[in-house]
Amino acid sequence: MNLIKYKTQKENDLISIVEEDQFIISGGNLTTPQSVEKIMKEIFHIHKETEEYIYELCLNSKLKPIGIFEVSHGTVNQSLISPREFYQKALLAGAAYVIAIHNHPSGCCTPSSEDHKITKKLKEAGQLIGVTLIDFIIIGDERFSFKEKDFL
Repeated sequence: MNLIKYKTQKENDLISIVEEDQFIISGGNLTTPQSVEKIMKEIFHIHKETEEYIYELCLNSKLKPIGIFEVSHGTVNQSLISPREFYQKALLAGAAYVIAIHNHPSGCCTPSSEDHKITKKLKEAGQLIGVTLIDFIIIGDERFSFKEKDFL
């Protein structure tokens, strides 16, 4: 299966998605925290980054990956994200479901109070527009899944 990395681009005052890269991945299920962590470490090396990144995995109504976006690239201990930009990408891709993925360069994957706040905002915004946030995964030396901990 191919996983396509997209970016947004403005052309003639309209925003669209543009293919940035393509990766061949084994298996088709990217809905479990384990499978997402594996791909993010093997392909994007997110656990080795020295700054915070936020990615968005977009899935169709059958939970098959449509594509992945780098939503934000921050500093050593923070990264900005807003529901508007996050869901703009999902809507342009035609996603029914999304998974947010975020790294902690410190290696400690315990969510911060900001991680809890943005997860709540993303969940609420998704509910309003009909795109379901199925997980927010933090990757460090280990993994933290809001879904696994019943925070979503």
